[in-house]
Amino acid sequence: MAPQKCYLIKETQYEDWRFWYGEIEGFEYEEGYAYEIRVAERRIANPPADAPAIVLELVEVLLKVETFETPEP
Repeated sequence: MAPQKCYLIKETQYEDWRFWYGEIEGFEYEEGYAYEIRVAERRIANPPADAPAIVLELVEVLLKVETFETPEP
């Protein structure tokens, strides 16, 4: 299995972070920034076997902050 990038998400500040490997429709991630965003969750009835049953859609970007982490090669 090859390494892949994903989002770290949580619904409230009190939850633990979890991985989200899908897309967030309408969200344009820019490397080097951390974001706080609001999304809407849409459930897909009878999704194909290789597709997620939940789709996240961007509602608004609440915060965008430059990070100072050095990317790994």
